[in-house]
Amino acid sequence: MHEPRQQYRRGREGVALLRRRQGGAARLAARKSCRVFLAGKAEDLLPDMLTRLPPDQTTVLLDPPRKGCQAEMLELLRRVRPQQVIYVSCQPATMARDLNILCRDGVFNIAQVVPLDMFPQTAHVECVADLRYSQRLDQAQK
Repeated sequence: MHEPRQQYRRGREGVALLRRRQGGAARLAARKSCRVFLAGKAEDLLPDMLTRLPPDQTTVLLDPPRKGCQAEMLELLRRVRPQQVIYVSCQPATMARDLNILCRDGVFNIAQVVPLDMFPQTAHVECVADLRYSQRLDQAQK
């Protein structure tokens, strides 16, 4: 594993959040030619990563717990404005709350939301949202 202070290079970066998933995620990253693999909490690692990566070439994949993302993480994404945010959720109510925060003031636009019924005959549904940074915001500020 690489130290979090390592310089980021162009290419693929990964952050694994759950200890039980880190081993598998590291093996997958190695097979996919991931140049940097960091294990830890997103709130600890993401701020540093996002300052080193060009926002117009960055996609952030969020897969938060049922309670949704921390407000600080959402505000960080609104401030840094990566080109794309993919949000995966098992709780549509918290996903809606978080997407409202991310899309407030036109910072991000929802390109697509796809519900996935992975557990038929239950009330559980996974949702994946594709958010894109709104270039209109930059143009309006000029």
